[in-house]
Amino acid sequence: MMRIGFAGVPGSGKTSTARGLAAACRGIKGLENVELSAEYARRYLIKHGGITDIWEQFRILKKQMDWEESVGDANLVITDAPIFMGMMYAQMLSKGTPKDVMVMNDLFSELNKANNPRPRYDIIFHLPPLLKPVDDGVRPASNFDPHWREKANNSLLGVFEVFKPYLFFTVDLPNLEMRVEWCRELIAEYIRQCNEAGATLRQDNFDAPPLPDVFYIEVNGIIHRADAHGIAKCEHASAAPQRLMPVKGQQCPICFGGGSA
Repeated sequence: MMRIGFAGVPGSGKTSTARGLAAACRGIKGLENVELSAEYARRYLIKHGGITDIWEQFRILKKQMDWEESVGDANLVITDAPIFMGMMYAQMLSKGTPKDVMVMNDLFSELNKANNPRPRYDIIFHLPPLLKPVDDGVRPASNFDPHWREKANNSLLGVFEVFKPYLFFTVDLPNLEMRVEWCRELIAEYIRQCNEAGATLRQDNFDAPPLPDVFYIEVNGIIHRADAHGIAKCEHASAAPQRLMPVKGQQCPICFGGGSA
């Protein structure tokens, strides 16, 4: 089973993108059984109101783990609330009291156990706070503060530096359709490379390929081969999103060794 998560601050588009991707991935060979694991925290907020205590966050994390693992024989599980996001919210709720420190230590231990001996998630797609959140009557006022959103996003990136997924990508595309297509294309390439290696997804004795040389970026009209961070082999970098397939245009002779697309 393959497990994918969308991470981002509230209102970054996680739920919409996850739903769109779940539908799109059912067209990929080998992923006919795709399950979407919803966010337990939303149900908790509707039922119990705002989350004000770190103990509540620990309970939400445990329930989220249960939801993710109650999907039967799915080929792919997609969630808009990967469990490691709980650490970000817990850090913001902690008042630094001895009891809070104790809970933080327990929370860290629980998450560390969930990410070993292999990463819990095959891929984490990070959605930066580009979109304006919609007031759905559930989100607290702080979620709409640009400064809070920037701080929370930086904290989230730090969390995934500690609890690393197998692959991590920031998806900074401007609309839902482009996001879904980019993520679907990456997943299809990941599965293709796994199949070429004769691997079953998430086999304990198999380390999946790191998707080498499948990214392409354009810098001033020149096409470059790049890594997952948008850094070309010739050290050019681009703020534009990476593509998984080469596009037509003049190719960088250092990255490609000559020729044109």
